[in-house]
This record gives sequence, C-alpha cells and structure tokens, in this order.
Amino acid sequence: MEDLARVLRKATDTVILLAHDPRRLTEAAALDVPAVLSGHTHGGQVVLPGVGALARRRFPILAGSGSRENTSIFVSRGVGTVYVPVRINCPPEVAMVTLTRRSQI
Repeated sequence: MEDLARVLRKATDTVILLAHDPRRLTEAAALDVPAVLSGHTHGGQVVLPGVGALARRRFPILAGSGSRENTSIFVSRGVGTVYVPVRINCPPEVAMVTLTRRSQI
C-alpha cells in the first residue's frame, strides 16, 4: 500500500486506479480512490450450477461492478482463460465502461 500511497500523493486531479487484480480494492478504499478498473479473475472462468465460481472466495468482486466505502470498482471477465482453456457459464466479454463524476450523478 505504501507504493500506491506514494504515487497518489502526486495526483492533482481525479484518480482512476487501473489494477490488474481486484484485490487492490481494499488498498484503494483505504486511500479514498474513487474508481478502480480491474480484471484478472476471468469472471471465475468456471461457474458451476448450484456451486458458483470456485474462485469466488479469493476476490472481493469476480465480475461486474461493486464498491467498498467511497470506492467503486468494475471487474471485466475479459476474453482469455487461465490454467485450462475453457469457460463454463462464464462467457468472455470486452467491456465498455462510461465514467461519470459523482457531482454529475
């Protein structure tokens, strides 16, 4: 978190954190970063009926939007795979995200 805090001290305008891993949400919230765009999870990649995604317990958000304190996050499922070249109940996506300042909402 110290590295991220050091970089943010130099920010002069709105900050958007591009973090490969959505587990950075905890740090971003602690530093009051308003928005995080992330990936890494492949949306869980394998989502079993009745069980869900096996990766769910490792990440705060597997896919889509969420928030913690004053920080919003969007996690894309992406188009790739990891470990095995298959997706089950988790289609790939190329996301288009429209960002709006809170003062305009």
